[in-house]
Amino acid sequence: MVVRKITISLEEGAYQAAAGAAKAAGLSLSAWLSRYAEHRARVEEGLRAVAAYEQEYGPPDRIDGLLDDLGVGSPVSPERDAEYAAALGRLRAD
Repeated sequence: MVVRKITISLEEGAYQAAAGAAKAAGLSLSAWLSRYAEHRARVEEGLRAVAAYEQEYGPPDRIDGLLDDLGVGSPVSPERDAEYAAALGRLRAD
């Protein structure tokens, strides 16, 4: 693992919070900040992915409505489930 040594400045409140969190986690401040920076970068990447998805497909509640209209995720009756199992059995036999 490559480690790059840098110098950063933190406001006192941010320093105290980070130092306390690092101590509680049993980590050095450097290790805690490194882990948090990587975690936060992944969160930001995920948020950008959600924003891109919403731009293309709309908000999730719209998608949920479309899926509901199609019956996706709706409970299946035991009879219908048996029909599906029988059809799958026939497909596997072929």
